[in-house]
Amino acid sequence: MGLLDAEPSFENGPDGELIIKKQQLITDDMLTRNRDMRHYEGREGEFMAVADVPTITVEIWKRQGFDIMDPNVKARDIVKRLRAEGLDHFITTRKRV
Repeated sequence: MGLLDAEPSFENGPDGELIIKKQQLITDDMLTRNRDMRHYEGREGEFMAVADVPTITVEIWKRQGFDIMDPNVKARDIVKRLRAEGLDHFITTRKRV
């Protein structure tokens, strides 16, 4: 699995200003893999995958003041926010975190 970055594109706005747009391709393979992980009944070791959050979502959240890289942000905070925003398809476990 490779990391898919949010790709920037540049356009000229109506008043000549530069507009930077970012988008990220979310593939069916990614969503299928997340679903399969969510329904996996095996045991985890010390590491449990909780979510597969796309880079573009991480960047948007950071601009909104929610930095998932902050050590004070817990996995349950990320899952709660994903659910609140209807992004359940990025959650990779059914277990309580």
